[in-house]
Amino acid sequence: MTSPAISVLLAVYNDADCLTPCITSMLNQTFRDFELIIVDDGSTDATRDRLREFDDPRIRIVEHDHNQGLTRALATGMQHCRGDLVARIDADETADPSRLERQEAVFAVDERVGLCGSAALLVDAEGRTIRRVRLPLHDETIRWRSLFLNPFFGTAMMFRRSVYQRLETGYDPAYRTAQDYDLFSRMLPFCRAVNLSDILVHSKVRDGITVRRRDEQLANHMRIVQRNLHALMPDVPVDPDQARMMFELLTAPAGRSVKHRNTGPCIRLYHRILETYLGVDAGPAPRVHRVATADLAHMIMRPGPHVRDASLWRMLFRLDPAWPVRWLLRETGFDN
Repeated sequence: MTSPAISVLLAVYNDADCLTPCITSMLNQTFRDFELIIVDDGSTDATRDRLREFDDPRIRIVEHDHNQGLTRALATGMQHCRGDLVARIDADETADPSRLERQEAVFAVDERVGLCGSAALLVDAEGRTIRRVRLPLHDETIRWRSLFLNPFFGTAMMFRRSVYQRLETGYDPAYRTAQDYDLFSRMLPFCRAVNLSDILVHSKVRDGITVRRRDEQLANHMRIVQRNLHALMPDVPVDPDQARMMFELLTAPAGRSVKHRNTGPCIRLYHRILETYLGVDAGPAPRVHRVATADLAHMIMRPGPHVRDASLWRMLFRLDPAWPVRWLLRETGFDN
Protein backbone atom coordinates (compact mmCIF):
# COMPACT_ATOMS: atom_id res chain seq x y z
CA MET A 1 0.00 0.00 0.00
CA THR A 2 1.36 3.42 -1.00
CA SER A 3 1.81 5.80 1.93
CA PRO A 4 0.13 9.20 1.72
CA ALA A 5 2.18 12.37 1.71
CA ILE A 6 0.47 13.73 4.84
CA SER A 7 -1.12 12.17 7.90
CA VAL A 8 -3.66 14.42 9.61
CA LEU A 9 -3.86 13.56 13.31
CA LEU A 10 -7.09 14.18 15.22
CA ALA A 11 -7.73 12.98 18.80
CA VAL A 12 -11.34 13.11 19.98
CA TYR A 13 -13.14 12.57 23.26
CA ASN A 14 -16.87 13.22 23.64
CA ASP A 15 -16.76 15.66 20.72
CA ALA A 16 -20.00 14.66 18.97
CA ASP A 17 -21.27 18.25 19.07
CA CYS A 18 -18.42 19.74 17.01
CA LEU A 19 -16.83 16.87 15.12
CA THR A 20 -18.64 17.07 11.78
CA PRO A 21 -17.43 20.56 10.68
CA CYS A 22 -13.86 19.65 11.60
CA ILE A 23 -13.75 16.43 9.57
CA THR A 24 -15.60 18.03 6.66
CA SER A 25 -13.04 20.85 6.52
CA MET A 26 -10.23 18.30 6.25
CA LEU A 27 -11.94 16.16 3.60
CA ASN A 28 -12.46 19.32 1.51
CA GLN A 29 -8.77 20.19 1.35
CA THR A 30 -7.33 21.18 -2.02
CA PHE A 31 -4.37 18.87 -1.29
CA ARG A 32 -5.79 15.38 -1.68
CA ASP A 33 -2.92 12.99 -0.88
CA PHE A 34 -3.48 12.51 2.84
CA GLU A 35 -4.93 10.19 5.44
CA LEU A 36 -6.99 11.29 8.43
CA ILE A 37 -6.05 9.37 11.57
CA ILE A 38 -8.78 9.77 14.19
CA VAL A 39 -8.10 8.46 17.68
CA ASP A 40 -11.31 8.06 19.69
CA ASP A 41 -10.07 8.28 23.27
CA GLY A 42 -12.84 6.26 24.91
CA SER A 43 -15.78 8.55 24.09
CA THR A 44 -19.05 7.89 25.91
CA ASP A 45 -21.28 10.24 23.89
CA ALA A 46 -22.35 9.99 20.24
CA THR A 47 -18.84 10.56 18.86
CA ARG A 48 -18.56 7.10 17.33
CA ASP A 49 -21.95 7.51 15.64
CA ARG A 50 -20.72 10.76 14.09
CA LEU A 51 -17.59 9.06 12.84
CA ARG A 52 -19.61 6.32 11.15
CA GLU A 53 -21.43 8.95 9.10
CA PHE A 54 -18.28 9.53 7.04
CA ASP A 55 -17.58 7.09 4.22
CA ASP A 56 -14.16 8.13 2.95
CA PRO A 57 -11.23 5.73 2.44
CA ARG A 58 -8.80 8.36 3.71
CA ILE A 59 -10.25 8.11 7.22
CA ARG A 60 -8.66 5.59 9.61
CA ILE A 61 -10.17 5.27 13.09
CA VAL A 62 -8.25 4.02 16.13
CA GLU A 63 -10.16 3.40 19.35
CA HIS A 64 -9.10 3.44 22.99
CA ASP A 65 -11.35 1.28 25.16
CA HIS A 66 -11.17 3.90 27.92
CA ASN A 67 -10.16 7.53 28.21
CA GLN A 68 -6.39 7.95 28.50
CA GLY A 69 -6.02 11.68 27.94
CA LEU A 70 -5.00 13.81 24.97
CA THR A 71 -1.25 13.20 25.16
CA ARG A 72 -1.55 9.40 25.11
CA ALA A 73 -4.17 9.61 22.36
CA LEU A 74 -1.79 11.65 20.21
CA ALA A 75 1.04 9.21 20.91
CA THR A 76 -1.22 6.35 19.81
CA GLY A 77 -2.13 8.25 16.66
CA MET A 78 1.51 8.84 15.78
CA GLN A 79 2.06 5.08 15.78
CA HIS A 80 -0.48 4.80 12.96
CA CYS A 81 0.70 7.77 10.86
CA ARG A 82 2.30 6.78 7.56
CA GLY A 83 2.84 10.16 5.91
CA ASP A 84 6.20 11.90 5.75
CA LEU A 85 4.40 14.94 7.15
CA VAL A 86 1.98 15.07 10.08
CA ALA A 87 -0.64 17.81 10.50
CA ARG A 88 -2.47 18.37 13.77
CA ILE A 89 -6.02 19.56 14.28
CA ASP A 90 -8.56 19.40 17.11
CA ALA A 91 -12.24 18.51 16.95
CA ASP A 92 -13.40 22.05 17.77
CA GLU A 93 -11.49 23.54 14.85
CA THR A 94 -11.91 23.94 11.11
CA ALA A 95 -9.14 24.28 8.55
CA ASP A 96 -8.89 26.63 5.61
CA PRO A 97 -9.33 24.57 2.39
CA SER A 98 -5.77 25.40 1.32
CA ARG A 99 -4.14 24.61 4.66
CA LEU A 100 -2.45 21.31 3.76
CA GLU A 101 -1.42 22.54 0.32
CA ARG A 102 0.20 25.70 1.63
CA GLN A 103 2.05 24.05 4.48
CA GLU A 104 3.22 21.13 2.36
CA ALA A 105 4.70 23.62 -0.11
CA VAL A 106 6.96 25.01 2.64
CA PHE A 107 8.50 21.60 3.27
CA ALA A 108 8.84 20.92 -0.45
CA VAL A 109 11.08 23.93 -1.05
CA ASP A 110 13.32 23.60 2.05
CA GLU A 111 14.30 20.20 3.39
CA ARG A 112 15.74 21.84 6.51
CA VAL A 113 12.27 22.86 7.70
CA GLY A 114 10.81 20.37 10.15
CA LEU A 115 8.08 22.49 11.77
CA CYS A 116 5.55 24.73 10.02
CA GLY A 117 2.68 26.51 11.75
CA SER A 118 0.34 29.35 10.93
CA ALA A 119 -1.71 32.09 12.47
CA ALA A 120 -5.10 31.11 13.90
CA LEU A 121 -8.43 32.76 14.60
CA LEU A 122 -10.17 32.21 17.94
CA VAL A 123 -13.98 32.25 17.70
CA ASP A 124 -16.83 31.79 20.18
CA ALA A 125 -19.59 29.19 20.08
CA GLU A 126 -21.50 31.26 17.49
CA GLY A 127 -18.46 31.68 15.29
CA ARG A 128 -17.86 35.31 16.21
CA THR A 129 -14.26 36.46 16.21
CA ILE A 130 -12.55 36.76 19.58
CA ARG A 131 -9.03 37.51 18.42
CA ARG A 132 -6.34 36.59 15.94
CA VAL A 133 -3.38 34.63 17.28
CA ARG A 134 -0.19 36.18 15.90
CA LEU A 135 3.06 34.28 16.16
CA PRO A 136 6.76 34.79 15.31
CA LEU A 137 7.26 34.00 11.64
CA HIS A 138 10.99 33.35 11.26
CA ASP A 139 13.20 30.54 12.53
CA GLU A 140 15.41 32.81 14.65
CA THR A 141 12.52 34.57 16.42
CA ILE A 142 10.68 31.27 16.89
CA ARG A 143 13.72 29.86 18.69
CA TRP A 144 14.04 32.93 20.91
CA ARG A 145 10.36 32.99 21.86
CA SER A 146 10.41 29.24 22.53
CA LEU A 147 12.56 29.90 25.60
CA PHE A 148 9.61 31.56 27.32
CA LEU A 149 6.44 30.84 25.31
CA ASN A 150 5.02 28.32 22.90
CA PRO A 151 5.88 29.97 19.55
CA PHE A 152 3.29 27.88 17.70
CA PHE A 153 -0.47 27.40 17.68
CA GLY A 154 -0.29 23.67 18.37
CA THR A 155 -3.18 22.47 16.25
CA ALA A 156 -2.14 24.57 13.25
CA MET A 157 1.14 22.65 13.10
CA MET A 158 2.59 20.39 10.45
CA PHE A 159 5.88 18.59 11.08
CA ARG A 160 8.17 16.01 9.57
CA ARG A 161 7.59 12.57 11.03
CA SER A 162 11.31 11.83 10.61
CA VAL A 163 12.15 14.63 13.07
CA TYR A 164 9.55 13.34 15.53
CA GLN A 165 11.14 9.90 15.31
CA ARG A 166 14.54 11.30 16.29
CA LEU A 167 13.22 12.04 19.78
CA GLU A 168 13.71 9.48 22.52
CA THR A 169 10.14 10.22 23.62
CA GLY A 170 7.55 11.69 21.25
CA TYR A 171 4.37 12.94 22.89
CA ASP A 172 5.37 12.62 26.53
CA PRO A 173 2.66 11.27 28.89
CA ALA A 174 4.33 13.22 31.71
CA TYR A 175 2.66 16.29 30.17
CA ARG A 176 -1.11 15.87 30.22
CA THR A 177 -1.28 19.52 29.20
CA ALA A 178 1.17 21.78 27.31
CA GLN A 179 2.14 18.67 25.34
CA ASP A 180 2.58 20.63 22.10
CA TYR A 181 4.97 23.14 23.69
CA ASP A 182 6.95 20.28 25.20
CA LEU A 183 7.15 18.35 21.93
CA PHE A 184 8.03 21.23 19.63
CA SER A 185 10.65 22.59 22.05
CA ARG A 186 12.41 19.22 21.84
CA MET A 187 12.09 19.06 18.04
CA LEU A 188 13.57 22.52 17.40
CA PRO A 189 17.25 21.48 17.86
CA PHE A 190 16.88 19.08 14.93
CA CYS A 191 15.33 21.35 12.29
CA ARG A 192 14.33 24.80 11.14
CA ALA A 193 10.88 26.22 11.83
CA VAL A 194 8.49 28.73 10.27
CA ASN A 195 5.03 30.16 10.90
CA LEU A 196 2.87 31.34 8.02
CA SER A 197 1.23 34.71 8.64
CA ASP A 198 -2.09 33.67 7.12
CA ILE A 199 -4.92 32.23 9.21
CA LEU A 200 -5.23 28.55 8.29
CA VAL A 201 -7.18 27.36 11.36
CA HIS A 202 -10.33 28.62 13.09
CA SER A 203 -10.45 27.44 16.71
CA LYS A 204 -13.58 27.51 18.86
CA VAL A 205 -12.99 28.55 22.47
CA ARG A 206 -14.96 26.27 24.79
CA ASP A 207 -14.75 24.61 28.21
CA GLY A 208 -11.99 22.22 27.26
CA ILE A 209 -8.86 20.81 28.84
CA THR A 210 -6.93 24.09 28.84
CA VAL A 211 -9.72 25.79 30.83
CA ARG A 212 -10.49 23.07 33.37
CA ARG A 213 -6.82 22.40 34.05
CA ARG A 214 -5.43 25.91 33.78
CA ASP A 215 -3.25 25.55 36.88
CA GLU A 216 -1.76 22.30 35.59
CA GLN A 217 -1.26 23.87 32.17
CA LEU A 218 0.63 26.79 33.66
CA ALA A 219 2.73 24.55 35.91
CA ASN A 220 3.74 22.38 32.95
CA HIS A 221 4.50 25.48 30.90
CA MET A 222 6.87 26.70 33.63
CA ARG A 223 8.61 23.30 33.73
CA ILE A 224 9.28 23.58 30.02
CA VAL A 225 10.53 27.17 30.34
CA GLN A 226 12.93 26.12 33.10
CA ARG A 227 14.17 23.22 30.99
CA ASN A 228 14.69 25.41 27.93
CA LEU A 229 16.53 28.08 29.88
CA HIS A 230 18.69 25.52 31.69
CA ALA A 231 19.84 24.18 28.32
CA LEU A 232 20.93 27.71 27.38
CA MET A 233 22.31 28.81 30.77
CA PRO A 234 23.08 25.73 32.92
CA ASP A 235 24.93 27.84 35.50
CA VAL A 236 22.09 30.32 36.04
CA PRO A 237 19.18 28.75 37.94
CA VAL A 238 15.71 30.01 37.08
CA ASP A 239 13.12 29.06 39.67
CA PRO A 240 9.39 28.56 38.94
CA ASP A 241 8.46 31.97 40.37
CA GLN A 242 10.92 33.74 38.07
CA ALA A 243 9.72 31.75 35.07
CA ARG A 244 6.11 32.57 35.87
CA MET A 245 6.86 36.25 36.42
CA MET A 246 8.58 36.53 33.03
CA PHE A 247 5.65 34.72 31.43
CA GLU A 248 3.15 37.15 32.96
CA LEU A 249 5.23 40.22 32.11
CA LEU A 250 5.49 39.08 28.50
CA THR A 251 1.89 38.01 27.94
CA ALA A 252 -0.33 40.31 30.02
CA PRO A 253 -1.95 43.10 27.97
CA ALA A 254 -0.18 46.45 27.89
CA GLY A 255 -1.04 48.67 30.84
CA ARG A 256 -2.00 45.82 33.16
CA SER A 257 0.11 45.31 36.26
CA VAL A 258 1.15 41.85 37.41
CA LYS A 259 0.68 40.28 40.82
CA HIS A 260 4.40 40.11 41.62
CA ARG A 261 6.03 43.14 43.24
CA ASN A 262 9.71 42.28 42.81
CA THR A 263 9.69 42.59 39.03
CA GLY A 264 12.91 44.57 38.57
CA PRO A 265 15.30 41.63 39.14
CA CYS A 266 13.16 39.49 36.84
CA ILE A 267 13.46 42.05 34.04
CA ARG A 268 17.23 42.14 34.54
CA LEU A 269 17.28 38.34 34.34
CA TYR A 270 15.45 38.53 31.01
CA HIS A 271 18.11 40.96 29.75
CA ARG A 272 20.87 38.63 30.94
CA ILE A 273 19.24 35.71 29.12
CA LEU A 274 19.11 37.81 25.95
CA GLU A 275 22.80 38.72 26.20
CA THR A 276 23.70 35.05 26.69
CA TYR A 277 21.51 33.97 23.80
CA LEU A 278 22.97 36.52 21.40
CA GLY A 279 26.43 35.43 22.47
CA VAL A 280 25.93 31.73 21.72
CA ASP A 281 23.41 31.81 18.85
CA ALA A 282 25.09 31.01 15.55
CA GLY A 283 22.18 32.15 13.40
CA PRO A 284 21.12 35.64 12.28
CA ALA A 285 20.41 37.82 15.30
CA PRO A 286 18.94 41.16 14.10
CA ARG A 287 15.34 39.92 14.24
CA VAL A 288 15.89 38.47 17.71
CA HIS A 289 17.39 41.76 18.87
CA ARG A 290 14.38 43.74 17.59
CA VAL A 291 11.79 41.36 19.03
CA ALA A 292 13.54 41.05 22.39
CA THR A 293 13.93 44.83 22.65
CA ALA A 294 10.20 45.23 22.10
CA ASP A 295 9.47 42.56 24.71
CA LEU A 296 11.80 44.20 27.21
CA ALA A 297 10.11 47.56 26.66
CA HIS A 298 6.72 45.89 27.12
CA MET A 299 7.90 44.53 30.47
CA ILE A 300 9.45 47.77 31.73
CA MET A 301 6.46 49.92 30.75
CA ARG A 302 4.05 47.73 32.68
CA PRO A 303 2.72 49.44 35.85
CA GLY A 304 4.75 48.59 38.94
CA PRO A 305 7.57 49.79 41.22
CA HIS A 306 10.17 48.95 38.56
CA VAL A 307 8.92 51.84 36.38
CA ARG A 308 10.76 54.26 38.72
CA ASP A 309 14.03 52.32 38.40
CA ALA A 310 16.20 54.53 36.17
CA SER A 311 18.76 51.76 35.66
CA LEU A 312 16.17 49.68 33.77
CA TRP A 313 15.46 52.55 31.38
CA ARG A 314 19.20 53.09 30.82
CA MET A 315 19.56 49.38 30.12
CA LEU A 316 16.77 49.60 27.53
CA PHE A 317 18.30 52.63 25.80
CA ARG A 318 21.72 50.96 25.67
CA LEU A 319 20.17 47.87 24.13
CA ASP A 320 18.43 49.85 21.38
CA PRO A 321 17.88 53.64 21.25
CA ALA A 322 15.03 52.93 18.81
CA TRP A 323 13.14 50.89 21.40
CA PRO A 324 9.96 53.08 21.24
CA VAL A 325 9.54 52.06 17.59
CA ARG A 326 10.12 48.38 18.44
CA TRP A 327 7.60 48.60 21.27
CA LEU A 328 4.96 50.26 19.10
CA LEU A 329 5.34 47.60 16.41
CA ARG A 330 4.97 44.90 19.08
CA GLU A 331 1.81 46.36 20.51
CA THR A 332 0.25 46.68 17.05
CA GLY A 333 1.23 43.14 16.02
CA PHE A 334 3.90 43.96 13.45
CA ASP A 335 7.02 42.80 15.28
CA ASN A 336 7.57 39.48 13.45
